[in-house]
Amino acid sequence: MGKNGTLTVELRAKEIARRMLWGQPQGEIQSELGLSYAQMKYVLDSPTFRETLRCLQQMAYQELDERFREEMETVQSRARKESLTAVDCLIDLMKKS
Repeated sequence: MGKNGTLTVELRAKEIARRMLWGQPQGEIQSELGLSYAQMKYVLDSPTFRETLRCLQQMAYQELDERFREEMETVQSRARKESLTAVDCLIDLMKKS
């Protein structure tokens, strides 16, 4: 396959992988990109597609992990701060009773 053919497969693989990661059905992707069943299958079976999909999934998971970690750090730091306040309040109540 020539350079243009390889480039076309790579571009299709990236676009299909991106759309699949968003949850778009394969039939819809095939229709919107104007691909025949054989062309779609060829791209889906290619190592380029599998690698592209794996990389995109990994990037998505890393972004979710970072977002989740930031939220958890916020929750944990807030809980720590509130628990210290609660402990101080309990100690004051015990001393006054």
